[in-house]
Amino acid sequence: MIDKILVIYNDNRKVYGYRRIKISLRRIFGINVNHKKVLRLMQKSKTTY
Repeated sequence: MIDKILVIYNDNRKVYGYRRIKISLRRIFGINVNHKKVLRLMQKSKTTY
């Protein structure tokens, strides 16, 4: 799932936060995931500070 998060993050000029990425995951890939999990994965991959 982290690869899909990075695709969304990079395609949107690195301005999307975890809330918008959560919505995009559901709309684009059909993945319904908790926003806390998205935040954890983004922190693990160093895409947020």
